Amino acid sequence: MSEKIVRAILRVIPTFLLITCIVAAFAVQDWNVERTIFGEEDPLKKAGELLPFESVAETELLEDVNLKFSEDRSKLIFEAVLNWPLNVPLTIKEMSAEVLLDGNVVNISLPSEVDIPAKGSERLKMERSLAEAEVPTEISTQNIRNMKMILDIRGIELEIGESGLGGII
Repeated sequence: MSEKIVRAILRVIPTFLLITCIVAAFAVQDWNVERTIFGEEDPLKKAGELLPFESVAETELLEDVNLKFSEDRSKLIFEAVLNWPLNVPLTIKEMSAEVLLDGNVVNISLPSEVDIPAKGSERLKMERSLAEAEVPTEISTQNIRNMKMILDIRGIELEIGESGLGGII
């Protein structure tokens, strides 16, 4: 084969593969254009299954929020229960925040990923070891700022966090 023929064949291969995939998709759906493009299920019905609008208002997303020291005051611990209202599982890949302690900023983070089942709840625990100089006399959940999370919802990663004056990234 000459070089020109090989180049021509190589240029045609992507187009051939694309057309083959489109034809296969139509063949799998019995040549029905609507089912091939939109799927077998009604998109609004599928969205309704994933987003339970009634139950979201019934429960708080975060409950039992607590910022405290460990008994020996060597660790700063943030605990909360996350109630996940959607019909899909959630994985919290990363979660971190800054805590103001007597004018000093201390970073706390989730030690590992947390999996939350569909319409389930899970206790979150972020912590950080403290040096003796960092331990103030008292703390409050109002001292938490710049919270950031990376969530995985069925393979879709979302990065959520504060930017500036309480906005979301």
